[in-house]
Amino acid sequence: MLRRHAKRDPVHAPFRGVAAERQFGCADVNREIGEIVAVADTVIVRPDPAPVETVVTTGLTVRLEAKAGQEEELASFLRNALPLVAAEPQTIAWFAARTGASSFTIIDAFPDEAGRQAHLDGRVAAALLERASELLSEPPEIHHIEVLAAKLPAASRTEAGA
Repeated sequence: MLRRHAKRDPVHAPFRGVAAERQFGCADVNREIGEIVAVADTVIVRPDPAPVETVVTTGLTVRLEAKAGQEEELASFLRNALPLVAAEPQTIAWFAARTGASSFTIIDAFPDEAGRQAHLDGRVAAALLERASELLSEPPEIHHIEVLAAKLPAASRTEAGA
């Protein structure tokens, strides 16, 4: 397409930035580029897919106390568990946190009871129970929780599989 100069051919002059936004009703100006350039009489705007609200209704909190001398080994175990948890589609949120020198907490969130049970039956729980006598000074303290409210990042339809 041949671009013409605005002074010579105002009909085909490119609209830029706010002018393009006003002229074509484009609400989605690419702020990184800083402008919309419209040369044709039709502008096609392809917005990102609409965000999908992720709902969580149940969760777990798991309190872990490391044996003396096993604090870093337990921390490493929790860090290395992340890829296993990431492979669980029903585990919407998972946090492993150090809450003291030898104290740790895992917080999980799920869309429903089936998701929570799938996690409890999963590879991370099995691996933790297998190493519990080596890593923990006492059995894990597991609490089933009801999620009353949550703020999670919005997922696009493609991320959510829609």
